[in-house]
Amino acid sequence: MTRRIAAWAGVAVLLAITVVLAGWRVHGGRWVRVETPSMGTRAPVGTLLWVKPVPFDSLRPGDLITFTPPGSKGVTYSHEVKKVYPDGTLSTQGRITAPDPWRIRSGDVVGKAVMRWPGVGWLVLAAPVLILGGAMVVSVVTRLRNRDARLPVA
Repeated sequence: MTRRIAAWAGVAVLLAITVVLAGWRVHGGRWVRVETPSMGTRAPVGTLLWVKPVPFDSLRPGDLITFTPPGSKGVTYSHEVKKVYPDGTLSTQGRITAPDPWRIRSGDVVGKAVMRWPGVGWLVLAAPVLILGGAMVVSVVTRLRNRDARLPVA
């Protein structure tokens, strides 16, 4: 009976996590894994950023944003807003790098980082291997438990 309750509790937890993550994505949220050290200790390599779309005019200096540099396709950066200019553009900079050479416009911004999870990006990267390995361990343990544990008689 206890195993059955534990199994149902595990299923309920996984379902709740799935609903939260799906809701985040449906409402435009994204996950971005930090791959370079440009943000120093604020977002070290391996950090998972939860990035949420926000109105462009709400961005302020110090906000950590994810954006596509002008003229780049499929590449995103996550840097701090350094300055907001009167023409409505932004300058950005990593914590340990020189100021970025471009100005960011509204269409370049993916969103603002609303949550930082240091180290969790590595876990996300390793998730397929961890899931497969976990399934294999459960399979082996289940098979061993179901075997007849008696010693053969000579």
